Amino acid sequence: MPTKNNQLVLELLPTTTEHKIENLPEVFPTKKICSDKTIKEKIEVWHSQDKSNHFMTPKWLIDFIRYVYPIELDATSSPEANEINKFERFFTKETNAIYQSWKVKEGSGVFINPPYVGKPSLIDWANKISTEYLENGQPIFALVPARSPETKWFRIFFEHATHIVFLKKRLNHNETICNESGQFASALAVFGGDKLGSRINLLENLGELLETSNFRKKKEQENLQFNGEKNDSKKVA
Repeated sequence: MPTKNNQLVLELLPTTTEHKIENLPEVFPTKKICSDKTIKEKIEVWHSQDKSNHFMTPKWLIDFIRYVYPIELDATSSPEANEINKFERFFTKETNAIYQSWKVKEGSGVFINPPYVGKPSLIDWANKISTEYLENGQPIFALVPARSPETKWFRIFFEHATHIVFLKKRLNHNETICNESGQFASALAVFGGDKLGSRINLLENLGELLETSNFRKKKEQENLQFNGEKNDSKKVA
């Protein structure tokens, strides 16, 4: 798909059947989430401390992403949230992921659902996510509000992510303590989706899986280079 007027273009990936795997975790479940009473009370207190930013990612979505690829680090979490999600490592507001290295062990990735309000801003988080991916080359899954490329912070994701999934339904970010649906649409920006192999197609279960034009152009350039080198070796032979 060509670019138009130097604007970034997303390419819809062809539909595949590879993602139809037995025992696939349920997405957008309708059943009510049950929680240990003590944990529920902790989440309620935690949410009340910052009602603009203390929102938990739905547990089913965490489980689904982990099914797609192993996740070692939750870059923006809390002890209360991690009692439910149980990541091996997590950063809190106090340890501040903006100033930390997100490097994880080989074969693992990073998940982040950054704060949407205040400082650091979403532009700061978008730049940090992109920097960590460029430095470490390890997959990062970033859950953010869905926006268009004209939104400055979201354009950073278009420029550096390999794939973006526009979720087909709104999320209940605090499903543990309430049943209210989200007030906005969400997107999952995937950095390093090429490292997932065919499992990238599993994300089609969440919504529209798109390949960014920058990533597509990078693949085309690599193919051209590979074919050129192959032709040169044939001439030498």
